[in-house]
Amino acid sequence: MVVLIISIQILKTSYKLKSFKKESDSIIDFKVDLEIKEYLFLLSYSIFGDISEIIIPYIENFTSNYQRKDELWKTTCFELFIANKIDKSYFEINVSPDYGYNTYSFNDYRYGMKEEGSLSIKNIEKIKDNNKFNLKFILKSENLINIDNLLVNISSVIKYNNGKTEHWALNHSADKADFHDFNYFHDFTKKKH
Repeated sequence: MVVLIISIQILKTSYKLKSFKKESDSIIDFKVDLEIKEYLFLLSYSIFGDISEIIIPYIENFTSNYQRKDELWKTTCFELFIANKIDKSYFEINVSPDYGYNTYSFNDYRYGMKEEGSLSIKNIEKIKDNNKFNLKFILKSENLINIDNLLVNISSVIKYNNGKTEHWALNHSADKADFHDFNYFHDFTKKKH
């Protein structure tokens, strides 16, 4: 018997992330490539510029066992928020360059946070040179992705050696960096950001 597996690409797009306006003297630029297939989100976060000033968490002797960790946002961390525009529930995904990750679900804006088991992280890869850092990973969902109801916010926390922190996202609110704010999520049924 022959089994044929076909993966249908739903979407492939790129985004330029913006630093929160109060942190606008940034020494880096940020681009994210997103590809969505039936059950997968493939993400590639690329930072360009003087990355020698960025704290990039590192782990020696990586054993290929990704570790769930909390509070990854306290240092350099790459994030994805996924929401269904029909209700107020959403997911938060955090991935660290030290191969730590976690996935959370929320019932409403910053309410009902719990670790989410229906999402898993696969194939974390990173490449670093003098002027570029790239982190790629695959997010696998147990549920088929319906792009018609999908909202996303792609974001990152960047921590510098001098103690400065920058918050990068598709867009920001006026008063504070808030990656959870649905007003700044991208709606795929509307024009691109």
